[in-house]
Amino acid sequence: MNNGFDSADRHIYLYAKNWYEITDSLNDLKVLVGKRCAIDPNLVTQNDVENILLEIVYDIFEREGFHQHGFIDFVFKCRKNSIIDTALGIIAISEMKKHNIDLGKPDSNILSTLTINNK
Repeated sequence: MNNGFDSADRHIYLYAKNWYEITDSLNDLKVLVGKRCAIDPNLVTQNDVENILLEIVYDIFEREGFHQHGFIDFVFKCRKNSIIDTALGIIAISEMKKHNIDLGKPDSNILSTLTINNK
């Protein structure tokens, strides 16, 4: 079943949902995007991070049945706030169980995990 979820994005979802310790959002996300794309995080740019986050948010909007106007509203909100913070907020509240999506567990070999969520 194609539910609009790419499992390569799961660590970004877990990060947005506070399963990983947030130290520096941009650098943390560079590590996660590097993992997702199998490249050195030092080669990942802010633009790369923002592009991946926009793809994920677009997929969420499609999965939830929003029309393109919802995504356009999201983009305009990003003009007032950062793309990264706004996208992480959307990802954080996305409903996974409703779509039978299991994110699995975070991997402490990628980023530090929060023990409160790993019980």
